[in-house]
Amino acid sequence: MPKYSEGDFGECMLDILISRIEKLFRRVRRAGMEQRTVVAVTRNQRDLNDMRVLAIQQSWTIRFATTLAQALQARPRSGTCVVVYDRTVSRADWRDAVESLCACECPVFCILLSDSAGPALRNAVLDSGGYDIARKPMDRAELAALIHAAMALAAEIDSCEAPLTV
Repeated sequence: MPKYSEGDFGECMLDILISRIEKLFRRVRRAGMEQRTVVAVTRNQRDLNDMRVLAIQQSWTIRFATTLAQALQARPRSGTCVVVYDRTVSRADWRDAVESLCACECPVFCILLSDSAGPALRNAVLDSGGYDIARKPMDRAELAALIHAAMALAAEIDSCEAPLTV
């Protein structure tokens, strides 16, 4: 027996719309919880402390690593994460690290920490698949804004990727 009579087309469409909106909110909530992970790759004690403070203030899950291999292990298996990678962590080229991190199955937004932050370096980071650069010594407000922007972009991308079905 049909739930709606012939004259209830508007009510039927409203129920479908509400169902789609509820699915969207569930997906965004799940994505939002997954996207609150930050992996900090640095050996600098001051940067580690600043990242701890930021994580507490912003309610982020934070994981620490001192090598690229540890960073790859520390990132979540699902969802998006932001990696803050200190350019001085390795003697190897930072481009290789950024490319490795960004080549993962799950989206990774890589922010490079660097003593210099000119346009040429920013372009090189973007060309390597990174998200942006942050200047050292770390400015907590600037870094928090960059991480929030990356998380917002990730949420927007996630909400557009999977089509809604009824």
